Amino acid sequence: MPGQVRVRKDPPSGTILIDDLTRRNPLSRSVVDQLLQGLDDLRQEPSVRCIIITGSGDMFSSGTDLAEVGVVREEEALSQAAIWHQDAQRIRDLYLSCLRHPKVVIAALPGPALGTGAGLAMAADLMLATPQTVWAFPEGNRGLVAGSAIPLVAFRWGAGFASRLCVAGLPLTAHQARDLGLVLDVVSPDDLWVRAHELAEAIAKNSPSSLSLAKRVLLETVGEDLESFLSTGAAAMATARTTPSAREGIQAFLDKRPPDWLRE
Repeated sequence: MPGQVRVRKDPPSGTILIDDLTRRNPLSRSVVDQLLQGLDDLRQEPSVRCIIITGSGDMFSSGTDLAEVGVVREEEALSQAAIWHQDAQRIRDLYLSCLRHPKVVIAALPGPALGTGAGLAMAADLMLATPQTVWAFPEGNRGLVAGSAIPLVAFRWGAGFASRLCVAGLPLTAHQARDLGLVLDVVSPDDLWVRAHELAEAIAKNSPSSLSLAKRVLLETVGEDLESFLSTGAAAMATARTTPSAREGIQAFLDKRPPDWLRE
């Protein structure tokens, strides 16, 4: 059964819940489409001043659904390239939808945010975490590349963290992120929902047009080249899926074994 995204309006906030905990809340094609639709629906709600994106259970999102991507033979890679390109473009569109959204987007992370799921968290304006939260990009161990996430990490946290997370593949814990000022707060899982709504209520006291304009200024100054960088990253994501590394890395993941890069 495809993953579900549940949208709830609870002014002054609206909540978008990725609800597929049995599979660790992956960003499948269906989930990405539902997230885009949910963001667009809440854009039209004047009583909703902030949007909270979260995941069910103790997981934010495990990122790209590799079971959906699957493994193809080398001779089939070209025929799949257009689909993979479309997948990468939809992830880019999802990130841009958060960045361009006129309302403040809060990512409330009950647990790990991995790969494209970590990118989604960083596309939000603010992040709240629990002690169980970790940001990690396992793409290198899958023969893939965190293409669209790299510009986002650099935009939010700087190029040094982009190298740490996306090149070296080293994870970042919630307490490390808090000590470095990279997340707004780290709270217990039981308090995450309450803290997110408190934050939404505080933000809702501000002028909606002022908040929207501030987001726009940030994106068009500090993030002036971000859109083109995201497109470049999306192209790299799609290209990586056509490689022998991806075939071995994804197969190893599905087989629950370490990858053997000598098979490339």
